[in-house]
Amino acid sequence: MVLRRVRDMFVATVNEGLDKLENPRVMLNQYVRDMEDDVAKAKHAIIKQQTIQQGFLRKAEETEAFAEKRKRSRPSWHIMREKRSLHEKRSQK
Repeated sequence: MVLRRVRDMFVATVNEGLDKLENPRVMLNQYVRDMEDDVAKAKHAIIKQQTIQQGFLRKAEETEAFAEKRKRSRPSWHIMREKRSLHEKRSQK
């Protein structure tokens, strides 16, 4: 019980001292500086994400173009399968 009262008095004294030291204008300026730092970090993160997104979009376009090129340059599987089965039928005769 006594230790708790001593602790409470100590905490109250420390808090009162901090309240006296705290200058609202100085604290507000610090909060503004902190927020400006956070905004700068957020802008940097947005730019980084936009760059990553552009890279993904570019890769998607390249992949689609490659797939289309392959589709045009090679016969589809069902045509190849039909040719193979015709060839097998001919060779069996």
